[in-house]
Amino acid sequence: MPHIPPTIELLEHAQLQYRRKEYVKAIDLLDLAIKHEPSPSVKLLDTRAAVHEKLGDHKLALKDARTCIRMFEKDPTGYLRAGKVLQIMQKTDVALSIYKHGISKKVNNIELLQKMHDKLLLSLAPDKAADPFAQLPIEIVEMILSYLNFRQIVYCTRVSKQWKIFIDSLPGLWMNLDFSEAKKPVRSAFLSHCINTSRRKVISATLKHVKDMEKVIKALARSCPEFNSLRIVDGGLQGESLIHNLQSATKLKKLTLGASAVISSMTLPGLLLGCENLEEFECRAIIPGSLNIHWKGEFPKLRRLKLIRNFQSPNRSMHILRIGTLLALTPNLQSLSLNDWATPYDILSLKEPLKQLIELDMTSAVSSGPVPFPFRDLPQTLRVLRLDLDRTLSSVVMLSPKDFFLPNLEELVCCSTDMASLLLSDPELIAKYPDPADNRFLKHANLSRLHTIHVQCTGGAQPVTSLLALARLERLRSLRLTHNSNINDDVAKHIATTMKQLQDIDLSSTMITGASVRALVDGLKLTLRTLKFVNVWHCSPDAPEWAREQGVRVQYSQNADIKPKGRKIRFE
Repeated sequence: MPHIPPTIELLEHAQLQYRRKEYVKAIDLLDLAIKHEPSPSVKLLDTRAAVHEKLGDHKLALKDARTCIRMFEKDPTGYLRAGKVLQIMQKTDVALSIYKHGISKKVNNIELLQKMHDKLLLSLAPDKAADPFAQLPIEIVEMILSYLNFRQIVYCTRVSKQWKIFIDSLPGLWMNLDFSEAKKPVRSAFLSHCINTSRRKVISATLKHVKDMEKVIKALARSCPEFNSLRIVDGGLQGESLIHNLQSATKLKKLTLGASAVISSMTLPGLLLGCENLEEFECRAIIPGSLNIHWKGEFPKLRRLKLIRNFQSPNRSMHILRIGTLLALTPNLQSLSLNDWATPYDILSLKEPLKQLIELDMTSAVSSGPVPFPFRDLPQTLRVLRLDLDRTLSSVVMLSPKDFFLPNLEELVCCSTDMASLLLSDPELIAKYPDPADNRFLKHANLSRLHTIHVQCTGGAQPVTSLLALARLERLRSLRLTHNSNINDDVAKHIATTMKQLQDIDLSSTMITGASVRALVDGLKLTLRTLKFVNVWHCSPDAPEWAREQGVRVQYSQNADIKPKGRKIRFE
């Protein structure tokens, strides 16, 4: 007879004792078998777990089941045993998670595991499940559904036929179509269903991954008389067909073309002219043409204009936009954004054409080097000014500092302490100009509206402390001083001492240490909410942990690729 390994003999004897209900003897035999087996089999572990279960020792049974799962991930035996033991221990939620984990691992014989999962889930359901739509008043249900976004509304229609019929009977839920989170192509037939369900009362639409984009836009423009907002996330090159389809949307007030909805610069005039009631226009991927734009007509209703160059286009010249002509045609413009363009050599005056301008944004998402500032006579109505400017004052073409005096400024973003000081009317800089008329602008009654400033201090003759000493910064709530090796613990202590209303601080890529963190948290304990310092290599990790313990939200991380030499300073 062939020799039978001792482990198999012990397992067979243990199973015999199990059938005889001699569980203690079975445990002794199984312990001995596992002791002699370096890698116990699934059957050996599961049998011992079953015996422990019979003895009422559920913790040891669960331990063997989990060992089985760890050693044999694709075998369903361990998952089934663990789920059974957990149900006996009345931990049904944990048992469900064990079953789900096994299903996610795609174990062998997954149907058996799925069956046990569904059986347990069904047993947990109440005996008489009630449909909330049938139990609650219609008004309450409508109020609950109004808090859902469009994607969640669509998911609700798939719960049951009754839910779909009820939701389809509420046209107000289908007036704002938002497919910005669509991951699969959206059929035009479903768009048609949405329009009909809203009873042709669609107000706004965000389109992404939509098949037959032109057909859908045409249907929205012609079928929905109150349609006033359109955002096209993708769709390739947009041209004359877009202009033609939107001419029917007589009440369109807001149009946004995303980064994947590319448009030629030569199409812009026709698009603005065709949508005569447009108040907000944003285009994120303009391909500059070889010829300058010829603007036609006027756009008195336009309030917000954002033109971003396609980052793949080699032509960066702003000359083709003929921005001076465009600004003369938009007298009521309140927000102007010109991003990723190379500014022209001629300097434009903004005071006359844009007397209502509140926001000016000339930042660049693509790093392409510093550019000169193209404007002078900034309107004093300006509240938000964002610039990509890294030049000395001598390179800024201006008549006098009063051209840059902004008493209503609330937010400033720039790349130079010199420019920041000029835009904030530094008295020391004003004093360099002998004209007495320049100095009278400093006698404004209220210069305390500034609440946010971001200076990426890559250059400038003005020291940071001179900028921080300006009176207009005393009531600052948000301060970002980044990418400057001159910002150290002394600067941080100055901030903590003089700017008692600061709530958010960003000192990334500077020379501060843990001592700065303590000074800021202790000095601003009544107001400080968030603290950000990324790539601050002279600060040890215990400083942000301490700041978090004090109730401050901290964003702290390091990039190993730019780690400098030196030692970290603790904050004590």
